[in-house]
Amino acid sequence: MQQVRYHIGRNAYGFFAIGLKAHGVFSLGLMSRGIFSVGLLSLGVISIGLLSLGLISAGVFSAGLLAVGPIALGLFAAGAISVGLISFGALSVGYFSTGALAIGKYAAVGDHAYGMIAIGKSVAEGSVYSHIGDLTTADIPTVVEWIDANVPSWLGWAKGIFKFFIQ
Repeated sequence: MQQVRYHIGRNAYGFFAIGLKAHGVFSLGLMSRGIFSVGLLSLGVISIGLLSLGLISAGVFSAGLLAVGPIALGLFAAGAISVGLISFGALSVGYFSTGALAIGKYAAVGDHAYGMIAIGKSVAEGSVYSHIGDLTTADIPTVVEWIDANVPSWLGWAKGIFKFFIQ
């Protein structure tokens, strides 16, 4: 039977690490690095902290494959200010964006929407398609047709997620 290794100290290294600088599979510290990382400055596969960087990250300033927080940057980003390929937030910027102010390269849905395909409650400015107000079931096939015609094939998975969202 293998013994579980833990370390608590200023510079902690171990399976479980707690310290000012913590490095471990499970780490907790001011500067934390590990698979599961929690800290003021956090780096890990799953990362939570004030400034967080990881595949899945959550924090005031977060960046990663899936980023969640007031300011989020990632492939999938959700937050008050979010930037990502697929982005959800009050101010949302990305290829596919949804939020109060949505700016999308291909599609944007929100109160104010700006993109190639724009669906806005108050304002919609789109170069290919614009719709102001709520989408009706009659409008959805037109939007799906425009998304299929204008979004590149390498973003097929993203447009599938976005089409699911609007239907």
